[in-house]
Amino acid sequence: MAETVLSMARSLVGNAITKAGEAAAAEISLLIGVNKEIC
Repeated sequence: MAETVLSMARSLVGNAITKAGEAAAAEISLLIGVNKEIC
């Protein structure tokens, strides 16, 4: 039982990190695009 909970927690954390990384990459690309338009 504990192993199942641990594996579920690991996959949830992994998904959260992946989504956060994708969101950060999207925001950075947006910021770079805005900087190019301003300059």
